[in-house]
Amino acid sequence: MTIKIILQKLQFLLKQLSSEPLVGGLQISDYALQYVALTGELRTASVKMPPGVVREGRLIDGAQFLLYLKQLHQIVKPEKEKEPIPVTVTLPPNVVYTQSFTVPNVGVEKLEESAALNIQMISPMSPDAAYISWQVIRETPDQYELLGAFAEKKYVDEFQKFLEESYFSSVAFEFPSLSLSRLIALAGNTDESPSLLLQISSDGLNLSILKSKGLYFDYFRSWRSVQGESRQITRERFEEVVAEEIQKVINFTLSKFKESPKKLFMIAPGFETEIQSFVQLKFGISVAVLQVTTWNISSQWYAAVGAALRESESRKRDILINVSSGRSGQYFYEEQGLKFLHLWRIIIAGVLGVFLLLFGGSAYVLANELKVTKQNLSIFSARIPAGELQSLEGNVTSFNALVKSAHLVKDASEPWTLFFSRIKTIADANKVVIDSIDTTSLKKEITLNAHVADNNAIITFKNAISVEKDFTDVDLLVSRIVTREDGSAGFQLTFLFAGAALK
Repeated sequence: MTIKIILQKLQFLLKQLSSEPLVGGLQISDYALQYVALTGELRTASVKMPPGVVREGRLIDGAQFLLYLKQLHQIVKPEKEKEPIPVTVTLPPNVVYTQSFTVPNVGVEKLEESAALNIQMISPMSPDAAYISWQVIRETPDQYELLGAFAEKKYVDEFQKFLEESYFSSVAFEFPSLSLSRLIALAGNTDESPSLLLQISSDGLNLSILKSKGLYFDYFRSWRSVQGESRQITRERFEEVVAEEIQKVINFTLSKFKESPKKLFMIAPGFETEIQSFVQLKFGISVAVLQVTTWNISSQWYAAVGAALRESESRKRDILINVSSGRSGQYFYEEQGLKFLHLWRIIIAGVLGVFLLLFGGSAYVLANELKVTKQNLSIFSARIPAGELQSLEGNVTSFNALVKSAHLVKDASEPWTLFFSRIKTIADANKVVIDSIDTTSLKKEITLNAHVADNNAIITFKNAISVEKDFTDVDLLVSRIVTREDGSAGFQLTFLFAGAALK
């Protein structure tokens, strides 16, 4: 295995230990469920619903709605029908009401408290019966400009209940224009000047104001409110309503920002050319069909894609509109913690399994070896007579005794070898001729008889032995110093040698 492969596997393991859950986007409309997941490549799945299951954003037939959610889950995870799928849910546009407001800039630490107090004062419904949320649009030294969102709890709770029953984990709830504004910001199509977003879908007509990559205003009108008692909407009535609503939003933009919108982004699958020409001719405003080239996908999926994009934004900051009881940031931390524990549980179980196999295999091998050894011993004992075995045991005992004696002789010879080597080296260095060495054991006093050329050499030799390691109690017998016939001086030394003790 190369270093590169090892590093790749280590990188994969670290990524798994710290990875965060993938959250897709799920858009609910009156006629369809649309799911998008950004997994490198964009994955999509959808289920069409007949009229009457969801009407004007309200859940009418819960049993049928649950059935279609389960069908969608089956498409997304065909082999894991009970594995939760985390999603950011884009609710039908007429479920959520929005309104911008301002609060004094009293510091980030007090922003949440100030926003919560002010948003309850402008809420169009009772705070106890609604999910209320907000996010920052713009910050100045004097104030924060915020976008508030309100949704009735009973409608959101119904959707959430059936999502949980069909194994969809709802991370956050938002609305189409908020999802789309995130997608438009990603495409880099907004600037400091206000722009309009016009979305025409099967649910109705949705108009929004965008500025500085943020959503400032959102307005929705359903086709049912346009149709009234009529069985259909004529072309003239359609163009009349579109013109009226666009003019209202332009007027609001002019009063709010003291300038008219410079551009209008349009999402109208199947009607782009007609509406583009109509709006440009009617209002003299630049109209651009919204196109996101990052993915090759139809504009009818844009809201679901924008919802899926919320995942990365929520991890950076949790102060985003979420008309539900939870907070998306908390979900990410909890899911990441659970995944971390789950992964380590698998690792520990795997390690224990390896040890179990290792110990089990070792026990099996040892038991098998023991069995084979016993069999060989029984065969050996059966083939050799008892008398011959006793004779062999006696020979083995004698051989062991001889080996022990050899070791003793070797140990005893080593100190003598050391002694003679040392004394000869000293004598040669001082030109001393050794005549005899008298001793019975290295542990007792040693007597050395020798002769040298003159008396001065005797003292030098005696001093040389005295400073040597292992030679102690060196004594020169003056009475034994004699002049020999050849003129040399004979002498006698006694000393102890500690080499045997050190051995």
